Amino acid sequence: VLAGELIDEAMAYYRDTRLAAATLTFNDLLELSAALLRDRPEARAHFQRRYRRLFVDEFQDTDPLQAEVLLYLTGVEEVAGDWRQLTPRPGSLFVVGDEKQSIYRFRRADLDIFRLVRDRILAGHGAVVELTTSFRSRSQITNWANGAFEPLFDNYDGRYQAQFQRLVAHRPTQEGAGVYRLQSRPGSGGRREPQTRDEAERIAIFIAAALRGRTELNGEQAVLGRRAEAGDFMILTRSRRYLGEYARALETQQVAYDITGAGSLRDSLELRSLVDALDTLLQADDPVPLVAYLRGPLVGLGDDELYALRQARWRFRWRACPPADGLPVDLAERLTRALASLQRLWDDLRQRPMGAALERFVEVTGLAAHAAVGEAGSSRAGNLLRVLAMVRDAQSRRGLDWGQITDDLRDLLNDDRQRVEEMTLETGRPNVVRVMNLHQAKGLEAKVVFLADAFDTSGQQHRVDMHVSRVATTPHLS
Repeated sequence: VLAGELIDEAMAYYRDTRLAAATLTFNDLLELSAALLRDRPEARAHFQRRYRRLFVDEFQDTDPLQAEVLLYLTGVEEVAGDWRQLTPRPGSLFVVGDEKQSIYRFRRADLDIFRLVRDRILAGHGAVVELTTSFRSRSQITNWANGAFEPLFDNYDGRYQAQFQRLVAHRPTQEGAGVYRLQSRPGSGGRREPQTRDEAERIAIFIAAALRGRTELNGEQAVLGRRAEAGDFMILTRSRRYLGEYARALETQQVAYDITGAGSLRDSLELRSLVDALDTLLQADDPVPLVAYLRGPLVGLGDDELYALRQARWRFRWRACPPADGLPVDLAERLTRALASLQRLWDDLRQRPMGAALERFVEVTGLAAHAAVGEAGSSRAGNLLRVLAMVRDAQSRRGLDWGQITDDLRDLLNDDRQRVEEMTLETGRPNVVRVMNLHQAKGLEAKVVFLADAFDTSGQQHRVDMHVSRVATTPHLS
């Protein structure tokens, strides 16, 4: 009870502070709009005359406050009263939504609100039109999906779970269309990593063979019956975690691909090389960034060579001249080239925009080319190009100097929570295999779709044992 009172006081204080400072949140705007329509009949009448018809898409994402505003704007009753009892004027409210796509319960959008507004529309002589026809998939696909999902819906209470609806295919059947199982080896001890690598390898091998005209699956019938193109395929994963495995497998088979979605650059050697070089220039009296730069892929000095530099009494400052003697010729030449690259970058940063300076540094040092020929080279080199684009944007649109931009780049390395839209060398090309997380595939289609990374994770699921209802005046558990 004490905690509840403290939270109420804190919320009231925060609300009053926002109002005094005229800094309202989006939720504040909804609350104030609902209160205005509820308490001021003249305001409600004004906006009802102004907005005669409302069309709401993705209605399953509507929360109670938004639903309240909608019913105040369309309700036929002259006195507002309880918004849950308002009846929309005929033809005033048109909503499109899908119960099964209601995934924003954490934002208070749930089935209760969806069904309440639906029932109020029906009370005003409205109608429900069910759209169950699939215009994309053939009947072999829809029949399989119906058989796979209908039993799952039967296991849950219909009061809290969307109702199952069978899909009906508009397109006729076609020979070869259907759902196929690609066999892969189970991982030892239930570990997902070996399973994922094996699955990724088998998918990549199948796609590579299909590009050569061979589409037999599991040593049996041909799936496509013709030579395929890379753009025919899409790989969808359950989560982002293993996208790189599928990208590496495709690259091993020399199949062009593109990755969609935001990922972490924490493990990017190329970004670390850029940050090390920039930190060396920014922290000229600190030997640590310089040592990191010399050890990195751009120079590649080992511990023995760094020790040789120390023995030759080099000061480990990028402006310091290399030792005149006491070094092997090869080491002296590599050090001279490395310091010359830093000097050139320093000069360019003082004379050019940072994006142009880094582009020249990447070109002269061969950083992008080095990334492209390594493992997962297309995505590594592509992400480096993405970073350069971010630098240009930070300087031109955000007005940051190169010290501030270096801080941002360092944050990308140190904070795994920071995400960047990934890019490959094939990004923008039309005829490539598309690799993405399932949630990013909405609205897309392909001739062949792999549902990858589909391992049983039921042991990680949590049991739902309570339901919060928000359609009553006071929320309650059931």
